[in-house]
Amino acid sequence: DDDPQLELLTLLRDEFAAGGIECGVSAAVGGVPAQLIVDVAGHESVHICFLPDHDQPPVLQYLVALDVDLDPAFAAGAARFVALVNASLPVTGFELSESAAALVFRYVQPVFVRPLDPAVIAWPLSMIHFALRYFADLVVEACTRTPYDELAPRFAARQAELLPDDE
Repeated sequence: DDDPQLELLTLLRDEFAAGGIECGVSAAVGGVPAQLIVDVAGHESVHICFLPDHDQPPVLQYLVALDVDLDPAFAAGAARFVALVNASLPVTGFELSESAAALVFRYVQPVFVRPLDPAVIAWPLSMIHFALRYFADLVVEACTRTPYDELAPRFAARQAELLPDDE
């Protein structure tokens, strides 16, 4: 079947696999577009697809569905904490849905596809890996059991560990 998006994602998969990055490709099914699925941060998968109806320029969406059920009692504090974390990231993307009681990391990026440079895709993946590895556990806690006032100092301490002030 002639799917140019699947073809591009397959070429990316081959490039990443040659570089030792674990990934796979899923063909489009029904309304779900073809996806490149890349393992990051030990146990999470980033699903990368071209957004439908965006072709001037094409737009990629990177999506990680985090396995957490948002506790409504923590929704306001979690939203506040997500804003705090996102403000410090090079690519923002933690998102809460109160109606779906869900947490995702989502990033969108316009790209050129002639040629599609794998480095343009690898950089956001590395930033998503960073965000998930160092902050996803705190965001999950904010969604399920820990008040904002307890998490904010822990977040500041983690940032200080990762980005020490050399003065």
